[in-house]
Amino acid sequence: MSFGIILINKPKDRTSFSIIAQMRRVIGIRKMGHTGTLDPFAEGLLPVCIGKATRLVDRLITDTKTYEVVVKLGEKTDTGDVTGNVIETKPVGEELPLDSLSEFVLNLKNQIPPKYSAIKINGHRAYKLARLNRDFKMESRPIEVFDFSIIDYQTPILKYSVKVSKGTYIRTLSESIAEHLGTVGVTTELVRTEIGRFRIEDAVLPDDLTAENWQNYLIPIPQLFPNLEQIVLDDDNSALFANGRTILGDIPDNDELIAVDTEGNFLGFCLVEKGNIKPRMVFVSGKKYSKNSGI
Repeated sequence: MSFGIILINKPKDRTSFSIIAQMRRVIGIRKMGHTGTLDPFAEGLLPVCIGKATRLVDRLITDTKTYEVVVKLGEKTDTGDVTGNVIETKPVGEELPLDSLSEFVLNLKNQIPPKYSAIKINGHRAYKLARLNRDFKMESRPIEVFDFSIIDYQTPILKYSVKVSKGTYIRTLSESIAEHLGTVGVTTELVRTEIGRFRIEDAVLPDDLTAENWQNYLIPIPQLFPNLEQIVLDDDNSALFANGRTILGDIPDNDELIAVDTEGNFLGFCLVEKGNIKPRMVFVSGKKYSKNSGI
């Protein structure tokens, strides 16, 4: 098996692109993509799709994400994190409304992304425009916060855990939290601990991957979708499926199934309509089964 997902534990001070470049050299496969970038100062869980699994990147980035965050209150930077320049300072009160913080965060429904982000503005990355001191406006976007808790607070350092929807900017969230507490703030540490059901405890450091062991960390595609039923196809029907052909049958209709052959090899996704199996996304070549089927 040469395609699937590897969970990477990205170290601090590394770009997500540099992780991909390192993995390409080690594994020897060019086609790779991650399911959500992490800023260089951040660390933590970075799922990397290998080979044909890159076709699923858009589907996998819809999952919720959980972070552990450290905020320094009293300072604000132009980037929202420690890599930027301090643009504002403000005293931190002795008694902060920490008891109301959870309710405030959980009720946030919209957010204006930071200008130092990868969002495209008229075809240009926002962070590139910001570095050129160009004047542009970031539009508000919907977000959802599913869980929030304070881990620790020792003036002026606040540490919290948060579970959010796709597209939520933690740097901006930290600034909103600081504003609610009557001051300003900057994210100094950021660790992504979960993406959907994936956990950082199951991730591997990029330097621990070798040409000999990388497949030990490769998660097959069917394991990414444990809630989908599997349908087993014999060699003849596997050949039809691999060539994108409809398989006539009489089984209950289903919006989505995982198709595997008799040896358990992943073939792709399909739906069942009027009892017939229709390939939706094929991941194998028809040549593998054509000898047995005459196709």
